[in-house]
Amino acid sequence: MKAEIISAKDKNCAKIAAQFMEKGEIIIYPTETSYGIGADIENKKALQKIYEIKKRPIEKQLIYLVSSAAMARKYAFITADHEKLIKAFMPNRQTHKRTDAKGVDSWASVLPLTLVAKGKKTEEFAFRISSNKLANEIVSLLGKPIASTSANFTGDPPLYKIRDVFRHFQGQVSLIIDAGSLRQRRPSTVVDLFNSINIRREGSITKQQITKSLHG
Repeated sequence: MKAEIISAKDKNCAKIAAQFMEKGEIIIYPTETSYGIGADIENKKALQKIYEIKKRPIEKQLIYLVSSAAMARKYAFITADHEKLIKAFMPNRQTHKRTDAKGVDSWASVLPLTLVAKGKKTEEFAFRISSNKLANEIVSLLGKPIASTSANFTGDPPLYKIRDVFRHFQGQVSLIIDAGSLRQRRPSTVVDLFNSINIRREGSITKQQITKSLHG
């Protein structure tokens, strides 16, 4: 199998990506942190294939990209504290757009945060709203979360350069979205709020920032 390649600049890119996942295919696409591997959350065969491609232990859960808090609520029990952190750190219609000194709008300025909630169909549901415009549009067009993980083999560093994506995954997935070389960013901070503020993975957002947003 050889992956179909499409430019991130193609006006139909998001639509094509969503159509691939609707058919149960695996895609690689740019996110605000690195390139990611994605599939339809409700396609069990596709999810299993992600684990096989990455050589990922089955006990390690995937992260789900949602387009809004409303979408997250369909799959998880979202508490008031989750809502506070979504409002503080995750893109939405009011907060996803930032304008730099040159007047250029940017989604990537929003720091990435992943929240862990109690799932309605699974024990846990770890989710975030991507600040990458294309990734967010793909989720919106699919109409449900994307099961997502970094495009790399387990234990290897995330991939930021498209040539590295081609080298490792050209024969592993059905679609690769070429966005060139991505700016290198730390992975999202992963936090659960089941008992207290538990940072499962430290990223760009600190525990102090989270605590301030919840209690400040």
